[in-house]
Amino acid sequence: MRDDGKLIWKINDVSKRKQRESKDPKYEGLFSERFQTPEGYQFRMCVFLNGTGQGKSSHISVFIQLCRTDYDDVLVYPFKGHCSITLYDQNTNPVRSKKEHYTVKFKSNNSRCFQKPAVENNPENGVAEFVSHDFLVQHESEEACEDKKPVYLCRDTIFIGAEVKCSVNRIERFFTSTRKAKHKLKVAGTEQKAAGGMNESAKKRVTEDLISKGIGLTNSNAQEDSTFKQGTAVLKGLQESEEKLAKLEQESTRNTSIEQTAADKALGVVLDTSLNLKQTVQADRKTAVETKRKLDSIIGETNSVYHSAQQDMRDDGKIICKINDVSKRKQRESNDPNYEGFFSERFQTPEGYQFGMRVFLDGAGQGKGSHISVFIQLCRTDYDDVLVYPFKGHCSITLYDQNTNPARSKKEHYTIKFKSNNSSCFQKPSVEYNPENGVAKFVAHDFLGQHESMNASNEMKPVYLCDDVIVLGAEIKCCEPVYSDVDVDLTNRNFLAGDALEDHANNDDVPIDA
Repeated sequence: MRDDGKLIWKINDVSKRKQRESKDPKYEGLFSERFQTPEGYQFRMCVFLNGTGQGKSSHISVFIQLCRTDYDDVLVYPFKGHCSITLYDQNTNPVRSKKEHYTVKFKSNNSRCFQKPAVENNPENGVAEFVSHDFLVQHESEEACEDKKPVYLCRDTIFIGAEVKCSVNRIERFFTSTRKAKHKLKVAGTEQKAAGGMNESAKKRVTEDLISKGIGLTNSNAQEDSTFKQGTAVLKGLQESEEKLAKLEQESTRNTSIEQTAADKALGVVLDTSLNLKQTVQADRKTAVETKRKLDSIIGETNSVYHSAQQDMRDDGKIICKINDVSKRKQRESNDPNYEGFFSERFQTPEGYQFGMRVFLDGAGQGKGSHISVFIQLCRTDYDDVLVYPFKGHCSITLYDQNTNPARSKKEHYTIKFKSNNSSCFQKPSVEYNPENGVAKFVAHDFLGQHESMNASNEMKPVYLCDDVIVLGAEIKCCEPVYSDVDVDLTNRNFLAGDALEDHANNDDVPIDA
């Protein structure tokens, strides 16, 4: 959240939004994100592209709303200050000398709009007839760089800004920050084994002793004796046949049991393999699910870090960068011919220009192998269409003195200053970063070695390299106004504030967010 009392809001698809708004009688307005003054008051913008109140269907209506915060008990109410609403000129034609932004200014009053909020947002206060639809069409262009007149509607997009200044220094600003906790994920798996077996059966056969049955027969005559012998031989043959048959049955049963056991073992192996494959598939599925969760968590943390970095970006045109392991980095840099330099985080000027600092510890260009080279780069932003280019200002690069000896009267920082120019480095960025501009021979390696120390508190000379660490800084100051306001006569303007807002509260055509 911006804490300088300013907001620039980009609204796309103006014609489509206005058409939908005209068909919805209960439309409650288009709301911006919140922004905060240095004293701690929070506001947001409310826009009706098809107008509301006396500006219905003919004008764009723009209001601001005072929002409830956690620190309202220590803020002074009613809020007293100055408010301005701006429609930004998007014309980028270099022939024009300056931007002609359309601005309306007004003061706060003692109405309910600026009292201590009892709900989430106070009633709106602003301009019902901010700018007419006809005026917007007259200043519309598809290619803003071709016209010499102001362009307020370009490619169906407008930029609206607000600035709120407190007329009394109430309290110091409050800063709050939140951090997200990290989640640990564990994967547990179990292994199972299956076993099977088969039972064997045995079979016994009992035969009668037919031979013993013939012992009691009489041998009264030869015929009977011959008959008896023949019967005995037949019985023996039958007994031998039955014994052979029993052996064959036993052998067949044993072979069948062996084959059945082998089949059972093979089936068990197949079942074990199938079970293992099933467990592997389940484990892989769990791993894939956990991996997706981790990736989603990493993406979420990355987005959070990015948005946090955007919110925490310095906006005073200054940056201080600490570089560790200078000797190791310089050695790696000297061995890599394609090294692109050490790039700092972005920082922003109060006017909205964003820069980054690029450092070559082993040097670049004429400083290669002998000096530290330091450059700045102008970065692309979402609001380049409303900024004036080429950028004109003063730049300074500083190597900080790390000597902490209390006997020394002051720090001796090493600073080089230069001005912007009309090169491509300071033109409107067409890619993410413009070419570098800075000092190829910023500071010599020998000079840095002469001012190196492992214990900066005992030295009397400046210490620029301490414990293999250097501290670099940059400061950018814009030397020309970014825009020029167009004075607007507010005599015939319609404001919705105080009692006037209450009069419109009963009108269905004027949605009021109380």
